[in-house]
Amino acid sequence: MIQQSIYFRNFVLITFLIVLTSCQDYNELIENEKHHNTDGMLTVLDRIHQRCSDITHIYDLPLKSVENRPLRVIVFSDHPKYHELLEPEFKYVGNMHGNEVTGRELLLRLAEYLCQEYRNDNEEIKNLIENTRIHLLPSMNPDGWEAAVQYAWNHTKSGQFKDISTMLKESGTTDWIAGRSNANNIDLNRNFPNLDEFMYEYKHNANYRNNHLDIEAFLSLVVGNDCQDNPYQIETLAAAFWILKKPFVLSANLHNGALVANYPYDDSENHRRMYSSSPDDPLFQLLAESYSSTHKTMQSQQKSCDTDVFPEGITNGAA
Repeated sequence: MIQQSIYFRNFVLITFLIVLTSCQDYNELIENEKHHNTDGMLTVLDRIHQRCSDITHIYDLPLKSVENRPLRVIVFSDHPKYHELLEPEFKYVGNMHGNEVTGRELLLRLAEYLCQEYRNDNEEIKNLIENTRIHLLPSMNPDGWEAAVQYAWNHTKSGQFKDISTMLKESGTTDWIAGRSNANNIDLNRNFPNLDEFMYEYKHNANYRNNHLDIEAFLSLVVGNDCQDNPYQIETLAAAFWILKKPFVLSANLHNGALVANYPYDDSENHRRMYSSSPDDPLFQLLAESYSSTHKTMQSQQKSCDTDVFPEGITNGAA
């Protein structure tokens, strides 16, 4: 467990390095300073796989988006096509909110970085890939991304940009709402079963357990609705059953907005704002701090524009 924790801590640190190396141009796999549409994103993943076919595998989640776009994953490992006994499985999800593009682009650059640095015999990267199976889903909401881009293009001044690519490079998508949700106008970040409720309920039962809530998750997805009484969306179902199928031991979801590393739980037992620790609280704090401590702005307690203050750049989701 200690060894696995070290690998994950290193992985979070390496992920932050992608921010620093995003301007580095390898001149092979990815066009920097560019937002990638769905086709461009898929092309980048294919290029990376072709360059590093021995340590990568590409697969799609079993369901496509509402508008029939693939939810594509690239895997990095020394045996990328299958799980190895006792090897930790990790996943990153980006672009759950379609108009939040940073996670999408960072995961593309992370994939490129892992591939190129493995080829460059970077010992830290080789050690990581040989001892961890890493799944990257750059976009969980490709429909929302396309909607955000189209909205931005439709609302630009006539002649301001020569084309959509130029607009994205120079301005991006700046609307807070357009494209945030999926094509059915459902916020995917509020569209998962609240398994915290099962945890709090089981605390008062004799046969209390705090893990492997597969049956509870499955039944919630099949017969229930989300916390806003919306039906579970096809993108949510694809991601949820992916999580149930793969033995992930750690995950992270990249968003724009508040500059903070948020860790479980996300709800308290009485649904009030208060610190609510999970059984792995010390490990989650370590992982969150390993990211924020390498980020100058997150580490500072100085209040940024339109944001809350998060000491050390981390927060418990229920606090």
